[in-house]
Amino acid sequence: MKIIYTKHSKDKLREKEARKFRINKIKIEEVVRNPKNLQQLRLVIRVVGNLDMTHSLCVVYKLTDEGDVKIITFFPVQKGRYES
Repeated sequence: MKIIYTKHSKDKLREKEARKFRINKIKIEEVVRNPKNLQQLRLVIRVVGNLDMTHSLCVVYKLTDEGDVKIITFFPVQKGRYES
């Protein structure tokens, strides 16, 4: 499984919020591979994993026709917001 980042997700990695929470490609890929919660939405998949003591990392991606993962976006959320 290959992981591809959209321009939007690459740009978000350079933003202040990503630096504040120390979000990087390694953390994003860890959440995609070992999600705490997975939800299949209409056209995309949303997974949630641990970020720190009070926050989780939410990653939205879609599967390509080749079976690769295309990261669309990611964002930190308060723990418990998307876990249930």
